[in-house]
Amino acid sequence: MPFVKKKADKEILMALDYPSQLWMEKENQIGANVTRADVREFLQIAAEANIKPEFQEYELKDANQR
Repeated sequence: MPFVKKKADKEILMALDYPSQLWMEKENQIGANVTRADVREFLQIAAEANIKPEFQEYELKDANQR
């Protein structure tokens, strides 16, 4: 079953200015009802779209430093 968002949720998400509001987010604090199948589907779509995430590695002791 595909992941479906409610219309109101879509409108709010589409109105976000991702570069200024979410780009520098350091930790994910959002909880959602996502299944393993949802994650597999998302990762497959991301791979097909050639999405390449950028990341920076930290020592574990430094992981939560701001």
